[in-house]
Amino acid sequence: MQNLETIVLIGSGNVATQLAIAFYAKGLKIEQVYSLDINHAKQLAVHVNSPATDNLKDIYPEADLYIVAVKDDAIAEINAGLRLPGRMVVHTSGSADVDALGAVSLTGGAFYPLQTFTKDHSLNWENVPLIINGMDEESTAMLREFAVKISPNVHEFNEEERKRIHVAAVFANNFVNYILGNAKTILGENIPFSILEPLVRETVEKAFSHGTENSQTGPAKRGDIKTIEAHLKLLEDLPDVQGIYKVMTDAIIEKYRDS
Repeated sequence: MQNLETIVLIGSGNVATQLAIAFYAKGLKIEQVYSLDINHAKQLAVHVNSPATDNLKDIYPEADLYIVAVKDDAIAEINAGLRLPGRMVVHTSGSADVDALGAVSLTGGAFYPLQTFTKDHSLNWENVPLIINGMDEESTAMLREFAVKISPNVHEFNEEERKRIHVAAVFANNFVNYILGNAKTILGENIPFSILEPLVRETVEKAFSHGTENSQTGPAKRGDIKTIEAHLKLLEDLPDVQGIYKVMTDAIIEKYRDS
């Protein structure tokens, strides 16, 4: 089984940046960084002592592993424009098919880090779950051996399971962050957003330690109609936020109606 030691990063966004830094810190060689925007490619490449390119035709052809870390809509463009037969090629998507890069190479699959990424926010990779899903058993085994180089938290899931994890992650991260943004809007300029931090931390800790069903509180769970009506009135000047309040309140009332 081939040992994956040299890497080409196809992409220069948040995920690609954090992966490149993690690999480089572990002594793995980044042979090249590709981006449609050569300046973005160069900005990342300089941090990992690597050349940069914005042309798929100039991709280094002899790396052990090619990681396509681009937005899902751009995976098809890479699949159409790159050919690396026999090379290990993976994408970092939670929702793309395992063989989404099958025209590039029949060896590879999905290498999905289950985390939210920002270029300038460092991560402890030992806490990041890596979801691997190879196109065949050999690819899966190679990805498993490679993944543990940056995180001991490696999980093998099939395609449907990986896609379910991604949807769950959208609820747990993207939607929660959006809801917190609405909470900040409700507070206004004179009340610090940080006043909610202890509540949010306790909410998350209890959800995992006691279970979400056992941790649910609030006026909707209690069926406190007067409080709900007062909240809706207070939110009249924020109709979009008021609509979210109504939808979530109705869902909680229905879920716990007989409890």
